[in-house]
Amino acid sequence: MNWPLLVVIQIAALSLEVTEKRWALYEARRLANSMSKPMLNIGSRSWMEAALVADVNLDIEYQPGIPNFVLGDAQDLSHWPDKHFGSIFASHVLEHVEDPARALGEWQRVAEYQVIAVPYWWSPHAWLSPQHRHVFIGSYVVRTWWP
Repeated sequence: MNWPLLVVIQIAALSLEVTEKRWALYEARRLANSMSKPMLNIGSRSWMEAALVADVNLDIEYQPGIPNFVLGDAQDLSHWPDKHFGSIFASHVLEHVEDPARALGEWQRVAEYQVIAVPYWWSPHAWLSPQHRHVFIGSYVVRTWWP
């Protein structure tokens, strides 16, 4: 394998992801505001800017220093009623959950809008990260396994 090429592809993927992720974050904020409802950030440890923009920050592990933090599972949001949130922002979360369909069902239940970012399928990180259980191309799962 040509490792320098792999590094260049990864840097390009990360650069694009950060730009698009920032746009998606502020779109999620705008959507929540348009509904006059709070915004939920799922996977709050992944990006501090998102934690500061959201009204509620959820993660499966305790995250000290994150404002309005709630400990919980992205696949079980049963402590919130239907359509409680104006939007959900989930950046680089879906590829980690055990059951993406279950998570998406919960997100659709508790929020009017869902803004979701996953790694580009062509990014080496999407395929090589041992924490990634799934790789997506659009709305299709192209790889699933349990690490």
